[in-house]
Amino acid sequence: MFLKKVNEFCQKINIELMLENFLYPFDSPEQFQKVIKEIPNLKIHLDIGHINLAHEDCVEVTKIFFNKFGDKISHLHIHDKVS
Repeated sequence: MFLKKVNEFCQKINIELMLENFLYPFDSPEQFQKVIKEIPNLKIHLDIGHINLAHEDCVEVTKIFFNKFGDKISHLHIHDKVS
């Protein structure tokens, strides 16, 4: 997995690597769980606007991300979709 190799390099030079949620396949807590299982020290850049774009029930999905990955979220980007 490419991301795993990039993370190994980042660890050697003391950079914290974050994966940002966006559109499929990196839009769901379930997918992030799979990636975190492979790369346990990977952090998350959680983008609330991207959750709004990808999910009908954005509040519930946001809660799931917080509950499952609260200790992994290093950066929180808050913006909302324009209606």
